[in-house]
Amino acid sequence: MPKFIPLSTFSKYYNKHSDLLTDEGIIKFRKSIELKGERIALEAGFQRADYEEFGASLKKPSTIIFQGWIEQNKGLLGLLTKGELITFIDTGKHLEHQISSTYQRYVSPYLSEILLRFSNSKKELLAQAFSYVQLLDSDHRSVVEDQLFKGLSDNLKDLKALNREVSNEQELVNITKPLCSDEVIACVNYLSKASYDKKLSYVDEILAVIKTKACTTRFANWILKRMEEVTLNREHEYKIVDLRKDLALGNIRVRNRAKGRTPIRWKTIGTVLFIGGMSAFLYYIIIYKPFSDVNDPQFTNNTSFKQFSLEERKRIDSLLQEMNKKRKPEEISIDYVDPGSTGTSIALRRAFTNETMEGVYEDLSKDADLKTNYPQTPCGTGGNVYKRNPGIIALSKKTGNYDAMMKNESDYDIIFYVSENTKDGEVHSMMIKKGETRTFKMKKGDVFTMVAGNNFKPFIEPVNAVIEEIPSSNFERHFCDTDQNYRESINLSYSVSYPKTGKNKFMVMGAKNGYVNLIDVHQVLEEF
Repeated sequence: MPKFIPLSTFSKYYNKHSDLLTDEGIIKFRKSIELKGERIALEAGFQRADYEEFGASLKKPSTIIFQGWIEQNKGLLGLLTKGELITFIDTGKHLEHQISSTYQRYVSPYLSEILLRFSNSKKELLAQAFSYVQLLDSDHRSVVEDQLFKGLSDNLKDLKALNREVSNEQELVNITKPLCSDEVIACVNYLSKASYDKKLSYVDEILAVIKTKACTTRFANWILKRMEEVTLNREHEYKIVDLRKDLALGNIRVRNRAKGRTPIRWKTIGTVLFIGGMSAFLYYIIIYKPFSDVNDPQFTNNTSFKQFSLEERKRIDSLLQEMNKKRKPEEISIDYVDPGSTGTSIALRRAFTNETMEGVYEDLSKDADLKTNYPQTPCGTGGNVYKRNPGIIALSKKTGNYDAMMKNESDYDIIFYVSENTKDGEVHSMMIKKGETRTFKMKKGDVFTMVAGNNFKPFIEPVNAVIEEIPSSNFERHFCDTDQNYRESINLSYSVSYPKTGKNKFMVMGAKNGYVNLIDVHQVLEEF
């Protein structure tokens, strides 16, 4: 197919584009290029066939209009003349014009062959190429869409085959998420009505992931949310929305249970009360200065931090204000989803390098899932005798280069883990009961994880729970009385990145049914 020659190649033969829209102007222009037009075209890098096609097209009055439209769109002009690809935007609204179908027939022969060159491109370039298919007439568009989509079709076939072999969520996420990217969904949405079967096939293959044994509730919810971004007929849109509602209500059961770090937003008025409580606590700290000196370098009960300096009180004030901003009532999600899902996005968990700590996390995560999915035995009274899992060492025995102190001002008892960030590293733990202050040693690179709950009692397997859902034999005791902060706390860990000499001070704050927070007074931690 001859290359597209822009009218501006012969700009020396007309003053302005509108001159060529008159009979007199176009006749004069055609006579001018009959003598030197071919030489100009050849010098510009075009072939004789290109020029002959250009000359023949001038017999149609609409050619001048379409040439003007093309030159008005820098993206289209750059692609037709230089092969440069950027996302097409119909800035001139030419595709809404009453002669748009004629315009598409004019552009299609030039554009279609250029677009086919991008059929094996990366997703970003492919999405940009797909943005131009709307400029093609129906005959060219079906062929080009079929070729551009072929790579994605092959990827979907690979996904289907791999799904049978994947056994855990992380692997499933790794192979599925690239096919749900913004670029891929853009490609799917650019498909014409004639290619609607490809769009439905894409959605069906992605939704099939939900049925795999490795899919968790939170990942299923994320997939459904992504599929809501696909432009479908109203009937199929409703199916996606209904599936998501069923998942949130528990009417759809996935074959795996969520294990990842999931930032959860809870629809509860307790959040609003918590914000007020934190502000009141700040006032209490600044005015009454309740923290006294601690002389025992090991564990001490019924004591507090040394009195905060003015600088520390200002820092606490700043941290609390920042937390308040992040938890405005209007930002609370009103679309309740399963506690193991994010609702709108997915944050993939970073596994612990420490194998012992990873085992602790797996047990805690399974316990949280059991609490969500099965009726629980009443807690009763008593309990709170802390017993560590095998392989876990008392935090009082930990050595380190830095002193740390933590005060529990929350409504919960806290099990606090400090793990070394190595495969065979040690894991230490202690229980910090409500109102207690504890001191311990730490090293740079240590990882902090806390578990919030009440009534620490022997673990009892729920009736009808399958073996895959049950924690390991090391998991002998757990918090019987828990709420959303149980799962929230175990899914958030911190790395000791910037320890300081002297006391590194931390506080745990939070009301029941609100949010539990680890306040890092001296900013020595980073999210792990």
